[in-house]
Amino acid sequence: MAITINRTTSNFGQIKVVATFTADGAVTFTLPRVFAATFEAVSSDFGGGTLALEAAPDATNYAALPTAKALTSTGILSVAKVDLGFYNYRFSLTGSTAPATITAALVASQIP
Repeated sequence: MAITINRTTSNFGQIKVVATFTADGAVTFTLPRVFAATFEAVSSDFGGGTLALEAAPDATNYAALPTAKALTSTGILSVAKVDLGFYNYRFSLTGSTAPATITAALVASQIP
């Protein structure tokens, strides 16, 4: 399984977390404060898998967000306001049989 993660912060209060998957697995990350966020995934073939954005109150017990966010093909999803009370998130890829490289990104903007 090859999973990499890259996190960048801009001067405008934005954070971008990028994870690349070539097999099933999970990548966890923590945001320093509550943000408004957009979840997106880029890939040509998910290999029948599902890429989900999950959250945890304690960085251990991850579960689907109250408004579940999951993709089975390339797309962009917005994270609902009800889901913004978390700091601990993870991307989780499950059920893939032979995916191409899947890149998942969470772009978070500071709430004014």
